[in-house]
Amino acid sequence: MFVEYADIGGGSRALTSRAGLAGYTVSALLLAAGFDAGSVAGRELLAALRAVPARQGELCGITTLPGITIARHLGHSAHAARAWFTNLWCVLRPAMLAREALPPRIWSC
Repeated sequence: MFVEYADIGGGSRALTSRAGLAGYTVSALLLAAGFDAGSVAGRELLAALRAVPARQGELCGITTLPGITIARHLGHSAHAARAWFTNLWCVLRPAMLAREALPPRIWSC
């Protein structure tokens, strides 16, 4: 099981701490489960995901654990975060599901 929880109140040191949000105002996370990052295909997919550029000034990273890949974003623009995750999705969906990378309906809200 993977659980991530953050409850950061106004004025908290976590807003400015490098171990927290480091002064960024937008934090986002994408979880992708179901592929083996240790396989040849998984390593190629991971390299392709890590090659997706982020906007200058944003902190983005991709981590793998057994059976799950985690993409994190810190920035100042929800629009930029969404654009980065959309670009990741365009790499992930065809590789994992052999399907066209249509944006998830929930992202159209």
